[in-house]
Amino acid sequence: MRLMIVEDRETVDLSPRGDLIRIRHIEYMLDDKGPFVYEVPKALWKIEDFKAEVEKRAAELKELEGAEF
Repeated sequence: MRLMIVEDRETVDLSPRGDLIRIRHIEYMLDDKGPFVYEVPKALWKIEDFKAEVEKRAAELKELEGAEF
């Protein structure tokens, strides 16, 4: 499946204690499926984790493709 990043931005959220937390927000599509959203605090952002999430989502979609419910 082909990955296409629709949007990649940083947002700010409040923690329960009132501290500001920077969030990495990525919207992406796999072929014509999606968009899917991946959000993680910027301090915890790793490209390897994002790749693993995309691979997991692609595997799930391939498994469901052609299934009848």
